[in-house]
Amino acid sequence: MTLDPRLLSIPSARPTPGPMIPYQHQYQQESSRNRHDSPERGNMILPRRILAAVHPDIMHATNVARRRADDAYRGFLFLQNVFNQRFYRLCPNEPSVRASSHAKSIDLLFSWGPKSGFTADPPKIPTCAVKFYVEEDAYLKYAHRYRSCRQKYLNGVYLAWIKSDIYLRNFADNTPMSSLARARFNNWWSGYRDEMRAWEEQIDSLILPSWASIVRELREVIEERLDLDKEWDRWV
Repeated sequence: MTLDPRLLSIPSARPTPGPMIPYQHQYQQESSRNRHDSPERGNMILPRRILAAVHPDIMHATNVARRRADDAYRGFLFLQNVFNQRFYRLCPNEPSVRASSHAKSIDLLFSWGPKSGFTADPPKIPTCAVKFYVEEDAYLKYAHRYRSCRQKYLNGVYLAWIKSDIYLRNFADNTPMSSLARARFNNWWSGYRDEMRAWEEQIDSLILPSWASIVRELREVIEERLDLDKEWDRWV
C-alpha cells in the first residue's frame, strides 16, 4: 500500500535516547556528572582502601556482577536500536527500491526542524520529495520478532544482571568485615547501581505501538512537516 502524504503523519521515527553512558569508558573521560547522567568517577573505581578491607570473594562477586551489567547494557542498546527502526519497518524489505525510497522519506521527514543556531522552522517539505510505503503485515511481523527478542532479553541477560546484583548485596551483608569497610563498599556499589538505572529505567518505554497507533503517529508528523497546502492547491 502506498501511503498518500496528505493522509499521514509521525511524532518520532528516531526517538532521541536519553543519557546513555557506558559505565566503563566515560568515567575515564569526565571527572563528574549530575545525578541524572551517572555517578561520580569515584563510584566507578573501587578505592584501594576498600579493596584492602573486603574479602577476595566479594571482589570476585563484584567482577561477576559488573560483567553481567555490561552484558545487560549491551543487550539494552541492541534492543533500543531495533525499537528505533519501527517507522522504517512499516515497509517490507522487498522490493529493495521501494524500501529504500520509504527509508529516505522517513529520514527526510524526521530530520526536518530548526537548524543549529536558528529558532525558526525551515520551509516545509514538498510532497514530491517523499514517498511512503506501509504494509500492516510487514509491521506485524517485525513487531512479533521484536517482542520475542525483548522477552528473551528480559528473561536472559537482564535477569542475570538483576540476580547478580541481589546476590552481591546479600553476600556483602553476610561476609565478615568491619562496619566501616561494609559501609564504604555498600556506598560505592550503590553509586554504581545508580549508574545502571540511567538506562534500566528506559526499558519499559521500549514497547512498540500498535499498527493503528503508529500509522496515526506517522500521519500527525506528515501533517506537521509536509507542505500539504501547496499539494492541495495543485488539485483545486
